[in-house]
Amino acid sequence: MDVRLKPLGCVGGIGAVLSLGLLPLLRRSQEAQFPASLTDDAMILRNGTRIPWTAFTRVKATDAYVNRAYQHTLYEL
Repeated sequence: MDVRLKPLGCVGGIGAVLSLGLLPLLRRSQEAQFPASLTDDAMILRNGTRIPWTAFTRVKATDAYVNRAYQHTLYEL
């Protein structure tokens, strides 16, 4: 399964102006550590690093709600 990143939208534009253009550079430098794809045996990061599922020792699932309406589930590894 491929992992897509959501664009920052207007918050990213405002943040880029307020940070004097540093926010997009910081985000781009951190994107290498974001997941690129998930396979049956590992999570592959955008920089090519493979992390096997056995390396994760704890998973926390949190349901996200907005005005009591379910939006999605966040998984913290």
